[in-house]
Amino acid sequence: MWPSGFWHVPSRRSLPRRDPETRLADRFRPPLPPARARGSPGNLVMAAAAHCHRSVQVSADVRAVADAVADKGESMVVNRYVALGDSFTEGVGDDDPSRPNGVRGWADRVAEQLAVGNPDFRYANLAIRGRLMDQVLDEQLQPAIDLEPDLVTIYAGGNDIMRKGIDIDAMIGRYDAALSRLRATGATVVVFTAYDTGWAPVFRLLRGRIAVYNELLREVAENRGLTVLDYWRLRGYDDMRMWSFDRLHMSPAGHARMAAEVLDVLGLPHAIDVPALGPAPTIDDATRRREDREWVRSFLLPWFSRRIKGTSSGDGLTAKWPQPVGVEEFAGDTAAGDPAAAARS
Repeated sequence: MWPSGFWHVPSRRSLPRRDPETRLADRFRPPLPPARARGSPGNLVMAAAAHCHRSVQVSADVRAVADAVADKGESMVVNRYVALGDSFTEGVGDDDPSRPNGVRGWADRVAEQLAVGNPDFRYANLAIRGRLMDQVLDEQLQPAIDLEPDLVTIYAGGNDIMRKGIDIDAMIGRYDAALSRLRATGATVVVFTAYDTGWAPVFRLLRGRIAVYNELLREVAENRGLTVLDYWRLRGYDDMRMWSFDRLHMSPAGHARMAAEVLDVLGLPHAIDVPALGPAPTIDDATRRREDREWVRSFLLPWFSRRIKGTSSGDGLTAKWPQPVGVEEFAGDTAAGDPAAAARS
């Protein structure tokens, strides 16, 4: 049972009148642009996937287009995939004791799909939880370039947004320079906007900052020719079953959905099953209060303690897969000799 109560908001319509910072975020949410094709079936898929709003189940129309592209043999082929970032990309919230750092995550799930039918495929994941933007760039950028990937995913800055006194313009300026270096390698580079916290008490206080970060990142992506997975616009993540006990990281269901979104925005067919969750269970007030107290004790207080001490949840950890590995290694027992079956799990 995923925690609720403290975060419980029945719907967007029931939210109280929003404060000025929240209303500022709405000003930065641009209307959906028309899909633009740039001359290849793959780009048609990316345009369709990027602007298709789903609730929980991946759009059948986008899947059909991706399958059609695959049938024609025109979808991109990925032989080396490198993932960079923080806890989002490391896979925190998707527990798997058999894997390094004890997590699986959406990037592993994407890699499992990319490995299907491609014995040459290799995957590296350099992400470490708790890393700030500058740490991601200082520690992971050059190693990623040295690995000569043809696909890169990167998300950074989420931990910075939660810090006081952050200069978002300066941070995005540094991000832009790093993304330019990644794009110069010739790799396809996927970046992520941050998700819309407007539905979530506590974290919705950050909504204005997140909206500014997202709009600046969209401009960088447009200028650099990057692929954007617009997390802010994804529907269905305002459900606590998509989130781990800490209410900050995605649950296994959230990671599976994210893996499907990444493959869809790239126009790549996949077999990831993202079932509809159905109505959320009803939680009585006493259970909510008990879960809220447990959340404060097990997550919020330790988080504040680390801020005071200047420590991080990632201290002492190393990257899961610092060097490219094949599916037999990174999927382990999950693959069981059948990466296609593993990717559906």
